[in-house]
Amino acid sequence: MNGYEAQLKKILSRHGWALLRPGKGSHEIWFKEGYLPQTIPYGCKSRFLANKILQAAGVADRF
Repeated sequence: MNGYEAQLKKILSRHGWALLRPGKGSHEIWFKEGYLPQTIPYGCKSRFLANKILQAAGVADRF
């Protein structure tokens, strides 16, 4: 597995999140009404970080 980025984006999209804009460097900013924007790093290799992003996004799914 090359990381959690693609799976993370798929889960966020399924729960109503959308790409807001590219971030600085190697990140993307995702947005959903009623939540703080979430920063997603390209090539997210950390399961811990991916789960923290999902938790902050209000998604119950976990890796």
